[in-house]
Amino acid sequence: MPVTMLYLRQRHVPRRVQAFMGWMEALLTDQLDPAVSGAR
Repeated sequence: MPVTMLYLRQRHVPRRVQAFMGWMEALLTDQLDPAVSGAR
């Protein structure tokens, strides 16, 4: 299941957006392909 998060390029990513991306990563980690999730 491919998942892509896009956010406009800025120097500063708001903490709210960082928290959301971290939450989504934790939520979907076990559902993603291990090769993709380990590529970080």
